[in-house]
Amino acid sequence: MTKLERQYLGNDISLQKAASQLFPEIPYSSLMKCFRNKDVKINNKASLTKAIVHNNDIITIFVPDEQLREIDIIYQDDNIIVVNKQQGLASVGEGSLETLLKEKLKKDIYPVHRLDTNTAGLIIYALNEKAQKKLEKYIKEKDIQKDYLVKIFGKPKKDHEILSDFLIKDAEKGKVSISHNKTPNSQTCITEYSLVSSDENTSILRVTLHTGRTHQIRSHLAYYSMYVVGDEKYGNYTLNKRVGCFKQCLVSYYLKFNIPQDDEVLGYLSGVEIFNLDNDLL
Repeated sequence: MTKLERQYLGNDISLQKAASQLFPEIPYSSLMKCFRNKDVKINNKASLTKAIVHNNDIITIFVPDEQLREIDIIYQDDNIIVVNKQQGLASVGEGSLETLLKEKLKKDIYPVHRLDTNTAGLIIYALNEKAQKKLEKYIKEKDIQKDYLVKIFGKPKKDHEILSDFLIKDAEKGKVSISHNKTPNSQTCITEYSLVSSDENTSILRVTLHTGRTHQIRSHLAYYSMYVVGDEKYGNYTLNKRVGCFKQCLVSYYLKFNIPQDDEVLGYLSGVEIFNLDNDLL
């Protein structure tokens, strides 16, 4: 059993929300179990989820060691860190992997790209501002290759294809849509896939992003009826229900740094490849 204790700073909010923000290393289901066991306290007083937390209150949680999220660091040097992010953990912001890394390393962390909360796998952070600017530049210019593994229902018509369409974002609904036709508000969306394996019901694809759009992989594949297993937003509910899976099977699998060797900050990473071999799709 581990005792975690932190001070809340901010406007009045519920204890459940404050605890979620302050203790990102505790998965939601485990946090709810702590509440049920009355192991969550405000200023040393056991409290329920709806209790109000005020500025400067001290929140204490007692949680079993095995229920704490571990940070799986794949690579680290003086400029960057690559982490295997767990599904269900946000990349940046309050209660995120960024927060966990800051606490673990006792230093500032600089995000350079994101993974959706429900996408697991490899993510890069910079460890200083110089590296951050360089990484953001190389990611924008597609000099850092990012490949994913994804499980879909059925088998694609072609073993390999580059899909090129247009993506439209609906900020109010928090969704995107795909179209063959360009509109004033659309963005080019290019997704390449190759078939890795298949069985009677599903296939594993390796996907390379040639553009980095919101929800690109799930929405683009769904447009061609290649529904990601477990995807609740763009997937096929009937098929998900049939297999009893509502956790999207999508993993950031591979990174390659195709950056110039003469770069004074990150040139030593030129040609470096990083694989995520610890995932459920392999």
